[in-house]
Amino acid sequence: MIKKITAGFDSLMQRYTPDPFIYALILTAVVFVLGVSITNQSVFKLAEEWGKGFWSLSTFTLQMVMILFLGHVVASSPLVKGVLINLSKLPKNLNQAAVYATLISIVGCLLNWGFGLIISALYCKELGRRFSGRNFHILVACSYAGFLVWHGGFSGSVPLVVSTPGNFSQNLIGQLVPLRDTLFSPINLAILLAHCIALPLLSYCLMRFNGSERISDLDTVPEAQTKVSIKTPAEALENSPLVTALIVSIPFTYWAESLFWGSFSIDLNQINLFFFVAALILHKTPRGFLDASFHASQKIWPILVQYPFYAGIMTIMQESGLAQLMSNWFVSISSAHTLPFFVYLSAGLINIFIPSGGGQWAIQGPMVITAAKELSANLNATMMAVAWGDSWTNMIQPFWALPVLAIAGLKAKDIMGSLVYVFLLSGFITSLCFLTFL
Repeated sequence: MIKKITAGFDSLMQRYTPDPFIYALILTAVVFVLGVSITNQSVFKLAEEWGKGFWSLSTFTLQMVMILFLGHVVASSPLVKGVLINLSKLPKNLNQAAVYATLISIVGCLLNWGFGLIISALYCKELGRRFSGRNFHILVACSYAGFLVWHGGFSGSVPLVVSTPGNFSQNLIGQLVPLRDTLFSPINLAILLAHCIALPLLSYCLMRFNGSERISDLDTVPEAQTKVSIKTPAEALENSPLVTALIVSIPFTYWAESLFWGSFSIDLNQINLFFFVAALILHKTPRGFLDASFHASQKIWPILVQYPFYAGIMTIMQESGLAQLMSNWFVSISSAHTLPFFVYLSAGLINIFIPSGGGQWAIQGPMVITAAKELSANLNATMMAVAWGDSWTNMIQPFWALPVLAIAGLKAKDIMGSLVYVFLLSGFITSLCFLTFL
């Protein structure tokens, strides 16, 4: 029975899931139509807002491109390849491989979502090579499933924002909200624990009861050159470890100074700098780094052509009032007890159009905080409901899967059939927690 249902989902997604770029174009059109018909904004006004917002995520786009690019460069080094290969030997069969892929993804994404996405995808690819590409699409889906927990972890946008002095929601709340009241709150820990148990079990079942033996063509990363013939002074510089040592001494000095003065913090820029330095060190010479970079550069184009469209969508949703209307409707049917649950549903819906945790909180946060105060609802749980709603629909919104798909060499339709199960299970677990433990 399970095998037939899985095959049905897989067939449906293979047939009707377009390339993520088409998905972005369709969402753009949908937002335009909704904006004109519901908010009474003119087409010209919405077009103006779309144009203003099209490049508003340029910094974030570059950050994501660099995460993907540098992750590839690091992975192509002999040391990291050796570690990933050894880790890929831990599971004895495909069922265990699916569980390991999910667990490593969960751990990585709890620490930092960017790190977790890249490392789990690279590990998944080594698993695919070990098991000859059999059911590789399921392995990738299981790996991506771990991304569900990111907003309940240490890089979660909502809990980090509300605990940061001077944030926009501080005046609305009346105080800063420490991490012990969000990340380490009983409701968040309960949801995390439930996912840490349920997701690996689901991954095991997806692999165990799936009869597909689809073989994937797994490309290989280039081996580092073991012997280089140096003929000119320029080539001597390109192949000199001393040049690398001199360059990396600068970021190490910066990190030491930041740690000494207590100003060090982990964000996307720090992660990218870490990967950049690690890539230079692992490849030893500038030439080794450049050769690996050439191969990695071929994987970054999906992000470059899609993220600007989501920036435009986000701007329309915010400026037209669509996001506010969606959120307000859910709030209007809520009580003090059910508010976190309905906020969770509304956040999941809005995330389909605005797949950015920080951007979504900036739009939805003020309404959620006001509603929680008016209804005397649990404010901390309501804020975390936004966080978990944002994570939830990432399973059916391919925006964040782009780096994983680029590394794996798959298309969104290859993994969406399995992710439907993840989406349904997570929705059930989280909804139950918000309705039961508050």
